[in-house]
Amino acid sequence: MSEKITLNNSDCELEKDSTELIEFYDKNAPAFYGHIVKIVHHKEIADRVLVKAFVDASDGNIPIHEYQTPFIAVLNHCRKTSLRTIKAIQMFQACSCNSNMSKQKSVL
Repeated sequence: MSEKITLNNSDCELEKDSTELIEFYDKNAPAFYGHIVKIVHHKEIADRVLVKAFVDASDGNIPIHEYQTPFIAVLNHCRKTSLRTIKAIQMFQACSCNSNMSKQKSVL
């Protein structure tokens, strides 16, 4: 079973203005950011992925399983979001490359 992410095994959910979320961010953001940068290799993209992960956490959109800690749940979410982002960028680049080639062919 999964439930919304909680901190300190309490029943409160992470909220946008909660001190728990701020403390969680202050304590764990460097580790998440380092993990994201290793995957995406661009600091600008890593910044956006980290923000998205914490927005998802504050909205309660990250499922946490009974055997996971909030740290592991958010770390997994960061990894999955990073990989999806890289895949989307690669697809965009492939599509834009193909569209440029098709335009060049049609002109010829």
